[in-house]
Amino acid sequence: MSLRKQLQAGLGLAMAVIILVLAVLASEAVRYVGEDLVASRLRHDAESLLAALQANTESALEVDASRLGAIYERPYAGHYYVVALLDATSQLRSRSLWDHPLAIPPLPPGESHRWHAAGPDGQQLLVWAGGYRKQGSNLTIAVAEELSALHAHLIVLRWSLLGIGLAVLIAVLGLQRMILRRGFAPLQRTAGDVERLANGDIGQLSENVPDEVRPLVKEVNRLLILLDRRLQRSRNAAGNLAHALKAQLALLGQLARTEELRAHPQISAELDSRVGQINQVIEKELKRARLAGRAGTAKAFRPYDDLPPLIEVLTRIYAERAPDIEVDCPAELTLPLDRDDALELIGNLLDNACKWARHRVRLTVQSPSSGCLVVEDDGPGCTPEQIEQLTRRGTRIDEEVAGHGLGLAIAQEIAELYVARLKLDRSPALGGMRVSFCFSSGSAAPNDEQRMSRSIPNAPSAR
Repeated sequence: MSLRKQLQAGLGLAMAVIILVLAVLASEAVRYVGEDLVASRLRHDAESLLAALQANTESALEVDASRLGAIYERPYAGHYYVVALLDATSQLRSRSLWDHPLAIPPLPPGESHRWHAAGPDGQQLLVWAGGYRKQGSNLTIAVAEELSALHAHLIVLRWSLLGIGLAVLIAVLGLQRMILRRGFAPLQRTAGDVERLANGDIGQLSENVPDEVRPLVKEVNRLLILLDRRLQRSRNAAGNLAHALKAQLALLGQLARTEELRAHPQISAELDSRVGQINQVIEKELKRARLAGRAGTAKAFRPYDDLPPLIEVLTRIYAERAPDIEVDCPAELTLPLDRDDALELIGNLLDNACKWARHRVRLTVQSPSSGCLVVEDDGPGCTPEQIEQLTRRGTRIDEEVAGHGLGLAIAQEIAELYVARLKLDRSPALGGMRVSFCFSSGSAAPNDEQRMSRSIPNAPSAR
């Protein structure tokens, strides 16, 4: 899950919990305030009831109903009272209670208490009771009121609070999404820069990013510069070494043909052979540098733009043979190959094909999702037995053709580096050799360290 989605989910959950808790607390607070107001009214009713108590002719207390509201006369009206004398077993009850008992505890004068109780007809009552003294008698007056109306209003309030909370939650999540989108926009641009960097469109990541990730971007840019310089030094060192060795080997070649060594033809021939082999390896390294050029780190390979210079170089190299090199590739195609590796691969395959072709060489470049990179020629081709021999590094079928037996080895090395497959067979269209570099689902560009440390494995070789 992305960081933005995690933040959105976390904030959404936190806000939902907070809103739910606030709704419950607000509802309970309103209920408490409402019941407190009801209890205050019940206390006033109890005082009115105390005032309505009068002694009859027998000196017993009774309630003057004319001084109370008519609501206490209607059965199950929702308003009730009970007057209990502490020194008597009888109670004065409101007509509204009918025959429903309402138990109240005896309270001494000056004390009060409130509680919830079950009333007649399943009603929920809030009961307030207080202790009083009148005309020398201690008594307890309890007044009760039904809470169904209050509870109904509380239910409406709860749903209203939940609705308001849900609307607030949606608004906050929408606002948060906008804020996160704006906050993560620089990171999205950085992700796009990384993709363009992998494709070779840019050489550095933009440092216009939030302060939290700017050190990481700077470190990545520093490593890119370091790797590019290290790769360039490696290439320059290989080229310089090749040129230096070539000069010394030329002197050794001349030494092998001096009068002193002609007296020892076996030694002279062996020395000349070894010098020739070393010269071939050096020529190979110089040709790799000439074909690859001086590209930057991990530059993407676009065949339509990058192949013409390579074709021009090969045309000049084989000007005497003048092979017709055909190239078939889409104009906007980009392959998942580093430009240097792709030019080295195609350069070796085309160089090998130009050596053996009679007149025509064809290069077909297809998209990685649909096929392969194919090089064909109209030369003599190879038999299955000869193709089997080519799987051994350095093997050459015809020693009369110039070469050192490493062209297809380099191609196979690059294929292994990109988790691709190199296939050798006969071309059905041109009749000669066909070499196919087939992409796989896991094909991906290696990093510079892999390219720098690459060595030639035991793999298929040039003819």
